[in-house]
Amino acid sequence: MVVVVIIAALAALAVPSVVEQLRDRRTQTAAQEVAALYRNARLRAMARGGAVLVRYDASTATAGRLEVREAIRGPAPDPNDPTTPDPTCAQLPVSSCALTSWQAANPDSKLVTFFDPGSRSEYANVNVIATGPALPPNAAQLQTQMDVCFSPLGRAFVRFNQNGPFVAMTGAADLAVMRRMGGDQVGLARSVIVMPNGHARSGQAVAP
Repeated sequence: MVVVVIIAALAALAVPSVVEQLRDRRTQTAAQEVAALYRNARLRAMARGGAVLVRYDASTATAGRLEVREAIRGPAPDPNDPTTPDPTCAQLPVSSCALTSWQAANPDSKLVTFFDPGSRSEYANVNVIATGPALPPNAAQLQTQMDVCFSPLGRAFVRFNQNGPFVAMTGAADLAVMRRMGGDQVGLARSVIVMPNGHARSGQAVAP
């Protein structure tokens, strides 16, 4: 009985630590998903010869939503019915970031994939917070919206307004992935760095 009581007491002490480690592991996994979105978007742009956009939006999705969109040109009109697309024609990639309308309702782009921690139970309380790259003459600052567009050559362009112009990305963007409760960071945070050359990697853990 004494041995059983000791084992039970040790287990009770260990459970909170194990649970916290599992939650930190989920934060790390979320950061890896964010970094993979940027890497895969750049590779897709170079492989398909079309512009690919990674859109970060925390203006409506408070946890920070990221989606990948590809610029496309719809099929030509059907010769027999100009009001409908020709079913025998495929959608083609478009190489321009600036000449594409990236709004969800516009047929100039299509949704490839997305990451929204607020809609997934395994990422409960996980937030993605973006700090945009420093663009002259302004310093880097927190952003509620950030579009990073990759050209077919792998170059990265950025804007912080979904209707604004793109500029060449000259500094690194930083996306902090963390658990937050009551507005405060809980546990470890991970930093995802998006470099001006388009490469993205998950950084080291940062203590609260």
